[in-house]
Amino acid sequence: MENLQNSFPGKTPKEIQRIMTRFYKNLTDITLEVIKLERISPEELTGRFKFVGMEHLEKSFERKRSIIVAVGHCGNWEWMGTALGLRSPAKFYALVKPLSDINFNKYMEKLRNRLNPDCTIPFKHAYRYMLRHKEDHL
Repeated sequence: MENLQNSFPGKTPKEIQRIMTRFYKNLTDITLEVIKLERISPEELTGRFKFVGMEHLEKSFERKRSIIVAVGHCGNWEWMGTALGLRSPAKFYALVKPLSDINFNKYMEKLRNRLNPDCTIPFKHAYRYMLRHKEDHL
């Protein structure tokens, strides 16, 4: 509460409380969705998303062109990345920064790769990996 008050000095206590409540609701949703990623089926997961503009990606793949898709941490990016990988006609990779907790990092890597095997690349190795494998998935 103190951090929010310092961050938003112009907000009323009621507004600060609303921000805090919405934050914890969102955090709870994302946490439960991450846990659900352990067992969700590919069909159920992709059925929860509507990707607009996939024809642009498909045209690039038909022309044997690689693409980079940049997304922010908005909503549940773990679900979105997995669903996009399942929906794409070409192999998708996610650049990831390893988490500081080794055990939680292993858990997240297991979830990320459950439906899209070998889909993550450590961020600090991304450039080298892309150069080495640029022809592999065209």
